[in-house]
Parts: sequence; C-alpha cells; structure tokens
Amino acid sequence: MGKRNNKRRKEEISEDYCFFCKDGGELRVCDFRNCLKTYHANCVGQDDSFLKNDDYWCCGSHYCYICRRKPKFMCLCCPKAVCGNCYQGAVFANVKRNKGFCGHCSKLAFLIEENAEVDSDGEKIDMKDPDTFESYF
Repeated sequence: MGKRNNKRRKEEISEDYCFFCKDGGELRVCDFRNCLKTYHANCVGQDDSFLKNDDYWCCGSHYCYICRRKPKFMCLCCPKAVCGNCYQGAVFANVKRNKGFCGHCSKLAFLIEENAEVDSDGEKIDMKDPDTFESYF
C-alpha cells in the first residue's frame, strides 16, 4: 500500500471531531504514526490552506509545548504534552503512566467534579450548553 493510500485509509478511520474544540467540520488528521486525532485549521493557528496541504504535520500531542522535544506526558483532553525535563516547571497533573491533565484541563476536571457554576475567574460556566468549550470536555 502506497503512502497516498495509507493517508486515505487513516482519514477514513480518524476521529470525526476536532480534538481541540470537540466540534466537527473540515478537519485535518495528524500525520504522526498511528495518531488519529483531527483538528480544524484555526484551532491549530493555521489558515484554510492547511486543510489541503500535503506537507507533514503532527499535532501538539507529539512534542513538548515548552521546548518542542519528544514528550513524556500527554494531556488526556487536549493536544498539550510535556517532556521529562520541562515537567517540573509545567502545570501538569499526571494521572496514569504518561497521561494526565494540563493546567487548563485539570481546572475543568475539578469544576466538573465540584459541579461548579462559575470558574475561578468568576465566569459563569454551563457544562450542558453546547455553545461552550467546557460542554465538550
């Protein structure tokens, strides 16, 4: 099977929602080995030409968000990852083996656990409102 056929097959079995915002639409699959995560162009800071571009691209789950080295720990809920060297300085809660929550996602997890109605900034949150980021968490 050629490279083009492998890419087509990967697109057929990849996730059908953006791993960052959890919404559907026009998405691009991460090119890293067996990663099936997909993203909107604007969710990864790109313009629409990114969706048609054949250049190799891998999502943030495959490099440290601080130094861009190979990661040791990955967030379960978003494409943030951190290497062993940067782990001490990063806000990251390790849960199991190399998986855990980045600072942002751990705050959301605590809010869900507490069944909170406002976040630490006093902003109203609604986990059931599909128009909010936290509802997709």
